[in-house]
Amino acid sequence: MKKVFTIIIVMALSLALGGIAFAEQNQNVPGSPKPLPCKTPGKPTLLAPSDGKTGLPTSVLFDWDDVPGATSYCVYIKTKIDPLECGKQTCNKTTESRWVNNPPFMPGARGWCVQAINHCGKSPLSSVWKFTTQ
Repeated sequence: MKKVFTIIIVMALSLALGGIAFAEQNQNVPGSPKPLPCKTPGKPTLLAPSDGKTGLPTSVLFDWDDVPGATSYCVYIKTKIDPLECGKQTCNKTTESRWVNNPPFMPGARGWCVQAINHCGKSPLSSVWKFTTQ
């Protein structure tokens, strides 16, 4: 009876947490459900500012497509764009598929990319786009 009760508790907790895979200890219990697959989000597609855009104000609206299954996003801004290694900068975290930098940037050239996140992990980095503020 104790094993059955434990399985029920684990199942209830798993469902309450959005279907996180069941604990390994229950895999050998006859009749226990199989673990749910955990899927990381797909790669974000950037929308704006477009690659190579110049003359932007120092406060920029960054926009990308919603990624199914993502619960948050990291927006990475790179000031030295040659070579541009996006994803190694500070994560500007947001739960929406858009973000505005604050404080405003100093004028200059930059690159940006986005990474989607959920409880299973992180997506591949988006493409890297460059822009210039004035």
